[in-house]
Amino acid sequence: MVENACGKASSANEPSDNQSTECPTCGREDFKSVGGMRIHHHAKHGEKLSQVLECEQCGCEYERPPSQSKNSRFCSYDCKYERMETEHSGSNNPNYNGGSVTVSCEYCDSDYTTDPHNVENTRFCSRDCLSSYRSENIVGEKAPGWNGGLVKTECGCCGERIERKPNEVQKYENVFCSQKCRASVHAERFSGEDHPNWNPNSVGGGFYSTTKWKETRNAILNRDNYQCQSCGASDAKLHIHHIVPRSAGGKDHGHSNLVTFCMSCHNKWEGLYLRPDTRHTDD
Repeated sequence: MVENACGKASSANEPSDNQSTECPTCGREDFKSVGGMRIHHHAKHGEKLSQVLECEQCGCEYERPPSQSKNSRFCSYDCKYERMETEHSGSNNPNYNGGSVTVSCEYCDSDYTTDPHNVENTRFCSRDCLSSYRSENIVGEKAPGWNGGLVKTECGCCGERIERKPNEVQKYENVFCSQKCRASVHAERFSGEDHPNWNPNSVGGGFYSTTKWKETRNAILNRDNYQCQSCGASDAKLHIHHIVPRSAGGKDHGHSNLVTFCMSCHNKWEGLYLRPDTRHTDD
């Protein structure tokens, strides 16, 4: 219930001077309230009636559904933002704290504006000025992390004289002039049993990555004419099979313990501790 101009309580659905209870589609007029007429229109004619409102910014009329008409003030976002710029700018803004403050850039001396709360934390008008200041004033001995500059040393591979940061020389046993030199030394030093992650029992690497195993594998393939010793296939991917597994004490490189199989036959013979009829002895 709300009070009308005479101070009497009335229902929000009772018709006012500018509202009609007549149905705009069928012309029925015997409704006691505007709300009743809208319910009738929705139920009888299958559509909700929009309410005509006046935009507080531009004054034009616009329509909104009854559910939105109570809180609607503007016909568009443009009108809403225009009003906000007028009502909530400068000293009218709830967060107004005195406006922008003009300060001088420490690098180029040009004036720029910033918020009052940021005055103590700002020194430069742009990132370009900040970068230029740092490149000119915070370098070499002036830099907080200065530790003596570059030192001369030798490449750990080719011996070429190079310059590196002191912490690099102290941290690493060797430093290199190029990635090529680094790779060359690491390939020689960290391979096979010398690799820190070496695992002789590893199936995917370790033993099967050694030069000795590769030589043994090639020898067995050549001995078996690059053919599966079970089915005779030569165009399939060939495996070297340990008749007695290494985990069970079988010889790693003993030729009599090794035989060539294709992938399919390898799976069939795995764990049988047997071999095809063809016999070979250790070389």
